[in-house]
Amino acid sequence: MQRKILVFLHLLFVLQNVFSQNIISGHVIDFFTREPLVGVNVLIDSSTGTITDDKGHFRILTNKNIDQIEFRYIGYKTEKIIINRNVSFENLIIKMQEESKVLNEIVVSAGKFEQKKSDVSISMEIIKPIQVENNNILSIENLLQKAPGLVIMEKQASIRGGSGYSYGAGSRVLLLFDDLPLLTGASNEAIWDLIPVENISQIEIIKGATSALYGASALNGIVNIKTNNPQSKSLTTMKVSTGIYGSPKENYKKWWGDAWQNFGFYQFYHSFSKGKFNSSFSGNFSQDEGYRENDNYRKARIYSKLQYQSGGKNQVKIGSNFLYMIKEGGNFFLWKDGDTGVYQIAESFVQQFQVSRLIIDPYILYNKNNSFHSLKSRFYHVNNINNTQQNNTDYQFYTEYRYQHFFNKKLVVSSGITYSGFGAKSELYGDTIHKGNNVGVYTQLDKKYKNLQLSAGFRWEYFRIDTVKILPLPVFRLGMNYKLMEYTNLRASVGQGFRYPSIAEKYTQTQVGSLNIFPNPELNPEKGWSAEAGLYQGYRIGPIKGYLDVAAFWTQYYNMTEFSFGLYNPSNVVLSWNPNSPGYVFNWIGFRAQNAENARITGFEAGIFSEVNLEKFQINFNVGYTYINPITLNNDSAYLASFSDSTSRMLKYRIKHQLKSDFDLTFNHFNLGFSLIYLSPIVNIDKAFENLTVKINNVPLQFGDIILPGIKEYRMAHNKGNWIFDFRIGYNISNNHKINLIIKNFLNREYMMRPGDIQPPINYSVLYSVTF
Repeated sequence: MQRKILVFLHLLFVLQNVFSQNIISGHVIDFFTREPLVGVNVLIDSSTGTITDDKGHFRILTNKNIDQIEFRYIGYKTEKIIINRNVSFENLIIKMQEESKVLNEIVVSAGKFEQKKSDVSISMEIIKPIQVENNNILSIENLLQKAPGLVIMEKQASIRGGSGYSYGAGSRVLLLFDDLPLLTGASNEAIWDLIPVENISQIEIIKGATSALYGASALNGIVNIKTNNPQSKSLTTMKVSTGIYGSPKENYKKWWGDAWQNFGFYQFYHSFSKGKFNSSFSGNFSQDEGYRENDNYRKARIYSKLQYQSGGKNQVKIGSNFLYMIKEGGNFFLWKDGDTGVYQIAESFVQQFQVSRLIIDPYILYNKNNSFHSLKSRFYHVNNINNTQQNNTDYQFYTEYRYQHFFNKKLVVSSGITYSGFGAKSELYGDTIHKGNNVGVYTQLDKKYKNLQLSAGFRWEYFRIDTVKILPLPVFRLGMNYKLMEYTNLRASVGQGFRYPSIAEKYTQTQVGSLNIFPNPELNPEKGWSAEAGLYQGYRIGPIKGYLDVAAFWTQYYNMTEFSFGLYNPSNVVLSWNPNSPGYVFNWIGFRAQNAENARITGFEAGIFSEVNLEKFQINFNVGYTYINPITLNNDSAYLASFSDSTSRMLKYRIKHQLKSDFDLTFNHFNLGFSLIYLSPIVNIDKAFENLTVKINNVPLQFGDIILPGIKEYRMAHNKGNWIFDFRIGYNISNNHKINLIIKNFLNREYMMRPGDIQPPINYSVLYSVTF
């Protein structure tokens, strides 16, 4: 009998605890769009809470006495709900409002997790999808060119002067596409027009060495292009654009007569979900007849994303992305001459091509409590066929496992391991198959203590090409950000970087017109470090919100790879002036990748970003200025003699002053905007372009500008700095229909980036878009 009484009392105690527990449940949505918010932190105290699932739902079971519930979400105002014990707090509907976007911009690339831009320890730029639409671009590099501190010289990116021009081989800026590297396996170059511009959610640019987190090729920084995840509601967007090139300012240089050289595209994007499956599909067909002779193409690209997402607190996401592009056309490399023929191609090198590119990205993500697991892979294949005996096929397989743990938002530990295997076969590389692999291990700690945020990272990498193994390179990074007051942050960071030579740099042997390119199997890795100190100052003045960002930086490079001009005949080949001899001089003069220089780049950067929101109109405005002092530390007289201005130690192909701004006004149904870019003159190029000099038996022989006829006179007339002005106006026909008129190079300036690379004259385009 006594045992039965004890059992009864125990059951009574258990039932009392069960029925005394509180159930808190509800749905969190955006205040304006009514879209569910995923991953919102729901807290009833410092140790108890949950996060919303993929539908924005949450549920907490607790026996604690609750006075309030707090909802936190990055980029949104924190919401606090006071509990009324006489009212049920099940099935709550919580509406959260975004904070000022310009003062609370969210980035992911700095630490591989969400942070406010103002809280990171390194300089960053953000490009929003509205800027993609406003500028009506065919390829993403045309928009990146407008980012402060970033210059793209014939497809090759340079941040704060970190790179010059390297003939399409090697990149010191790592291109990421949805957080995974997207450089070709053979040449390590970025193919900008591969990016699906119709499906971009945000572009993040990190300025400075970030190899500790991202590995090789992040020596100068990264560009991370992120695409939209499929929406919970069906969404379809369609766009069509057409445009024409105007005449050059000096009409006698126009080679296409009275005909119109046109360009344009058709593109679409569709996103939908069904149950736990989400999917999106986009496509783009574009063509460009070109403003330069033989510089034309036709291109088709498709991109799809498929994802399965489990429900519940512990979320699993399994998916795969697929991208395929085929492109055919012609390439323009060398002009005919520096006057009437600047838009015409040199007859010595006329190339036609057809290239296909395939990307497959499978992944699995798992989120449990405060731990996150990510396994992502990428297969990238290229097949390039042309008529100049320079066909190539290359592939790259990349995979990364990453583990992150969040300790009460005060400490984030990110660790991972990466593997990359790559290979290529080409007539360019001696018609031989070259293979290699790369293994990396990294860890980064991000710690918050009151107003101070600290970041420390470490990476170790192993690299091999063919039988050549390069010793592991450990690199480190340290950073701090201190919040002095609301919207005032000081930051400082220092990081190391490195870049391994690509297959193309080590093994390319080819001829481009009168240019010879020679291999260098002995090429060594580049190394360097960068440091900066900066200030982020936000402001609110009535309806005006924005921030000022200033930074001073110092970058040091060692063993920088540069294509150097010279005589590269083997020791067993005797030079001769006989064109039929194996030792004919012009068979052995040209460019070769060399570890030519140590360099230092110092400078500063300042930018202002503002938004004005009034009842009838909205203004967005930004302006950024970058100054660099890029000098070589190489004292070798023969090397300095290769500079076009031998009195200057300024690195080749650098732009000392950059000013970039953008203005956008929206009122009623209209949108009006412009962008302005100033680029100062390029002081130094390779002297061989202006005056080819060959030393034989220590006797210098000068052949003038036979590589690029007229280049010296052209630079004397035009290399004085340039202002590039673009104008746009748009009209919202309805909520779903919009039409834009865009005029680029409105002032019709004639200018070039690398020697012989004349940029487009004034051009006009119209864009029509519909969303439903």
